[in-house]
Amino acid sequence: MTVLEYGEKIAGLLVEGDWPSIEAEIYGIHLPDGWQGKVKPIFDDLKGRRVAVKVIPFDELPDHSLLWLKMAPQEVLECTKSAVTVSYSDGEGENSGSIDLAIYERDDKYSILMVGG
Repeated sequence: MTVLEYGEKIAGLLVEGDWPSIEAEIYGIHLPDGWQGKVKPIFDDLKGRRVAVKVIPFDELPDHSLLWLKMAPQEVLECTKSAVTVSYSDGEGENSGSIDLAIYERDDKYSILMVGG
């Protein structure tokens, strides 16, 4: 599986609104208790939308994302070279946006990297 294929898999789960499967894909570091309640609504907003997936280098993520992500241990960052941008819309050109997800690669498997403080 490539990073793009993994991103497309995640995008499919987002469109389906399959939170249990999405949550299982998250590799969390220092996430606070109850983090799911804060993250789930962001992902729920993509349910039923049209989506497109693009792979970008990790370092091209927005600064506000990198600020948190770079608090991960060095060995994790060394295995996080890419991210996916999932762009979404309601199909009518309104209610559109995107979500960026850092992709952690280990043991030939991918996960969504999330880091809390």
